[in-house]
Amino acid sequence: MPPDRHDPVVRFGISGKGEVMSNEIITALYCRLSQEDYSSGESNSISNQKDFLQKYAAENGFENTRFYVDDGYSGVDFSRPDFTRMMTDAEAGKIGTIITKDLSRMGRDHVQVGLLTEDRFPRLGIRYIAVADGYDTAEPHSNALAIAPFYSIINEFWVRQTSEKVRAAYKVKAERGEWIGTKPPYGYMKDPTAPNKHIVPNPETAPVVRQIFDWFISGKKFAEIAEMLEERKVYTPSYYYYIKYGKELTSLDKEHPYTWSANSVTEIIDNEVYIGNSISLKTEVLSYKVRKRRDNPPEKQIVKEHTHKAIIDETTWEIARQLRSSKRRYTRKGYKSIFSGLVYCADCGSKMTLKGKKIKDGYSYSFICSRYRHYKTEKCTIHFISENALSALTLQMIQTVASAASNNEESFKKAVNNASGKELEKTIAASKKKLAKANLRLKDIRKITKALYEDKVKGVISEADFKAMSADFSDEKAALEVEVSALNNEIETLRAKTSRANDFIALAKKYSDITELDLEIVNAFIEKILVHEKVRSEGKASQAVEFVFKGIGKIDLETLGI
Repeated sequence: MPPDRHDPVVRFGISGKGEVMSNEIITALYCRLSQEDYSSGESNSISNQKDFLQKYAAENGFENTRFYVDDGYSGVDFSRPDFTRMMTDAEAGKIGTIITKDLSRMGRDHVQVGLLTEDRFPRLGIRYIAVADGYDTAEPHSNALAIAPFYSIINEFWVRQTSEKVRAAYKVKAERGEWIGTKPPYGYMKDPTAPNKHIVPNPETAPVVRQIFDWFISGKKFAEIAEMLEERKVYTPSYYYYIKYGKELTSLDKEHPYTWSANSVTEIIDNEVYIGNSISLKTEVLSYKVRKRRDNPPEKQIVKEHTHKAIIDETTWEIARQLRSSKRRYTRKGYKSIFSGLVYCADCGSKMTLKGKKIKDGYSYSFICSRYRHYKTEKCTIHFISENALSALTLQMIQTVASAASNNEESFKKAVNNASGKELEKTIAASKKKLAKANLRLKDIRKITKALYEDKVKGVISEADFKAMSADFSDEKAALEVEVSALNNEIETLRAKTSRANDFIALAKKYSDITELDLEIVNAFIEKILVHEKVRSEGKASQAVEFVFKGIGKIDLETLGI
């Protein structure tokens, strides 16, 4: 239905670009295309929509037209820039008619589209036409208006279906180990040969990541590393991304391009992407309508190893993990021990506490059992050992074992594999025993639940009693199923685990000719140190100290021929 020729409002033509040539009432030609719509072909392209609407306006006497275009915006998002601009003009009384190719171009949320077509547009005195659907509010009794709500529901279903397809596609890509993120992590860039699949180290920022790890395993705090980066005028990740790609992230601070935060450093240290692993689907949108993101639990995330070139080697990563897992405590004087978080009481299993004592030339430090410190002899004994004595023993042990690993590789592998194999079998056997017990109880619960149901059917017990008793067993069953799953995973992990004798040999060669200890060396070799109580015999005191090495466990020097 063309506009009334006797309408007192004067309308003028359009320019070659389709822009307004006067300040009179506008005929709004609205076009929208989402990312998902690109796959539907040329028929829905912006240029096609423009041609279609301009031709329809000209043939039906609509003048003074203006295009409002949202390219790349979802139909469930009603905060689109040009849609917002169009509605602002509509509220200001500038628009008399709005025309779209079809109802889905206006939007794909049937509630929102219904509010527009049945409430907001009529209140503003705006005529709305969806050409391909035969929808025209100037013809209120037409069949098209009657079935329009069904069109809107179908349009919304299309978005839901497309959203699920996109999620499934992302999951498939993640399972293949392909990169599915939009922004590569700091230190990486998109692979020029396959930008939508892989990432590669960025030659400009990868060295910064290596430096951050080196500083951390040498004992620097996160805040100290952040200050050192600022002193060296290293751009923050968000500012680097801005100057490199021209895109502004929410964390961007243009006034302070070198001011790193401790959190930024922490995120780098904790991200296993730097050893070549991909962690995908860490977050997800709440729904196809609500674009807010939430964190996914670990079981919904997808981790794939060795999907791209690593920036950090495994040894450095393991040292960093050791330092992160053990809280490094400082004395009141700000002293930090290279053994912090590694020393345990061999008898009660508690961590050893570092104590400082003022002496003539400064301070001397020692470790004592933390349980003894809190409860005295009621719970444990002191297990005192000086840091100097522990340092000398540790250096000697590392030198001895590293020498055996480097100089007699085959004998070392055999000794380590025999020892770790026996320990592994013990652990697997214990886990299997727990698993069998849990499975047996699950079997019993199923039998009991079945018997309860039969009693309820026979009228032996009431419905209320059945529900109450079933609920108790249901909770226990759920807890047991979680335990069974965890035990199965544990057994599989243990079976897959092999001795890391080869890794230890490589480590020993890397740190050959060790003459003194530092934080990096201690955490590279040592997983745990067990300190026994001193034993006195014939007026002499002796103290046993056991060392658990990374990846190979405890070492019996006799088996190495030492």
